Amino acid sequence: MKNKILLSLSMFIVCVSAVKAEYTNGIFILNEDWFGHTSGSINYYNYDTEEVEYEVFKGANTEKYLGTTSQFAQLFGDKLYIVSKQNYGSNEFTGGRLIVADASTLTQLASLAELDGKDGRSFVGVDAKKGYVGTSGGIYVFDMENYKLGKCVESTSSTSGGLYSGQVGDMLRYCDGKVYAVVQNVGVVVINPATDCIENTIELPNVVSVFVTADGTLYASESGNNVYNFVKIDTSTLEIEKIDMPKGMSVQNQWGSWRSSSIACDINTNVVYFISSEYSKSISSYNFDTGELVEEFVTVPYGEKGEQMFYGTGLGIEPVTGQLVLTTTEAGYSTHFKRNWLHFVNVSTGDIENTVRLKDYYWFPAMLIFMNKKSDVSSIETIGSNSSKVEYFNLQGVKVDNPQNGVFVKKQGNKVQKVVL
Repeated sequence: MKNKILLSLSMFIVCVSAVKAEYTNGIFILNEDWFGHTSGSINYYNYDTEEVEYEVFKGANTEKYLGTTSQFAQLFGDKLYIVSKQNYGSNEFTGGRLIVADASTLTQLASLAELDGKDGRSFVGVDAKKGYVGTSGGIYVFDMENYKLGKCVESTSSTSGGLYSGQVGDMLRYCDGKVYAVVQNVGVVVINPATDCIENTIELPNVVSVFVTADGTLYASESGNNVYNFVKIDTSTLEIEKIDMPKGMSVQNQWGSWRSSSIACDINTNVVYFISSEYSKSISSYNFDTGELVEEFVTVPYGEKGEQMFYGTGLGIEPVTGQLVLTTTEAGYSTHFKRNWLHFVNVSTGDIENTVRLKDYYWFPAMLIFMNKKSDVSSIETIGSNSSKVEYFNLQGVKVDNPQNGVFVKKQGNKVQKVVL
């Protein structure tokens, strides 16, 4: 009897260990992690337990790793596309510059060690079959069915040979079907996914980001060379309207050590929240309807040994509740970086309503990716339109992501309102 009990217990343990965790109601925190020591990593804040689960990608994949300096990720459909600046190690099946994982279990589906000799930057999904990968020198077509890197979009390849000229930043697919991509020192290029060609270029040499407000309006931001503004883009005519901001009051310029732009769009009002400088200790807000700028909308609190500051992208909007979520590290250098926090902010008041301290380690947080089961829809079927910028879809099930990452859908009863997809 004793042997039978032990055998049954061991079988139970094996079965439990084989069950994959599901990440459907929380926030992925993508980390650069400790450069020179290990690969990038992903932590997960679980809304159900209100606790952080650590290094969940490594936990889901035996002897598999993210790339080096993981900087960007996009949730598209049921997959997570994770971009790192460089590959980690020499194994072509792991540690890639681009990794595709199942979004709910983080099981690795593909790993690309090389991106045509370029370093990884960003990603945007176009449809079920195609996406684009942004690199340090060009935008590449990505076959999402076979996980293959395709051709470089003509005229996007950098000829400088360096990492800091002609980089590709954030990209999004707008509801006109075109992809709008930020290219360093150039501006915003408009790509037609049907031909994989650039149709137009909006010349903005100090461009930093591209984003969409709650009413579906496309904007870019410029920062650098004493130019600080937001730029409204009419997607029908490509005419632009520049909104000058006070010196230093625009989205921080992060081309020198590229990161996804530090801006988040409110889901209910035409307000954006942004970080204007590296290692800032506050977040600004700007209302496009009223023109009101609040330079210190949120100021992060003190840590155990002093002030906190932002690192990486630093902020994101939860796409269903509209809550502003922040990642901070302790101000200073060296060992200060091992102390990190998550803050949850009420956008109506600017008050920090909840704070979670992460365990001590050099995470170097890159960006937030939101997984909220309330926002799941599975395939999207058009059922009507009420304007040139808003379409309605049957609610069936594709996971939706943060507006700054290229996908923004709002539930309207049993329908979904698409602003950007």
